[in-house]
Amino acid sequence: MERIYRDWNKALSENDAESLLQLYANDAVIESPLIPHLMGTKEGAYRGHEQMRPLFEVVAQRRPSIR
Repeated sequence: MERIYRDWNKALSENDAESLLQLYANDAVIESPLIPHLMGTKEGAYRGHEQMRPLFEVVAQRRPSIR
């Protein structure tokens, strides 16, 4: 778990959406209130890499310079 945390934080710090995605299984589900906010959807869950990739791209683009 600690390795995943460090890898997730590193990928986010580097705005690396693809590395973020690779930390999840192909059929993973991510649920967050940020999904509707960032993606303009009603549903707050994304399933699988196909749906998650655009989310991580937006997260990487919108990450504040200071965290």
